[in-house]
Amino acid sequence: MCHTQELVLENNNIGDAGLTALAKAVESGALAQLTELDLGINRIGDAGLTALAEAIKPTADNASGALASLKELDLCGNDIGDDGIKALADACASGALAPGAEVYLFDNSATETGKQAMRDAAKARGLSVYF
Repeated sequence: MCHTQELVLENNNIGDAGLTALAKAVESGALAQLTELDLGINRIGDAGLTALAEAIKPTADNASGALASLKELDLCGNDIGDDGIKALADACASGALAPGAEVYLFDNSATETGKQAMRDAAKARGLSVYF
């Protein structure tokens, strides 16, 4: 298990393929201690965020989710649209992030529909979301 608490990957062009690979590590529990994950400016789209959202959802084996310690998730400056935002909203609504966590989604491609889905999930779970 990794004991790193902050993982800053900002501006590395990891894209959907890179985030999908990272999602596998997250899902395995390897990054369970993370309190901050910065994925800003990485050309991440809906496919990458959907992979991460699926990886962090609570499961029968991990009822609190794979990133239950996360306090800050930065996804600013990517290419995320409604599908990715809705996938993240669904994961958050199921309890993927602890109450009080902050999610930054500035400068993405989501419309008001996706943003509202995320706002609703955030409100229901006590998260702060910023567009």
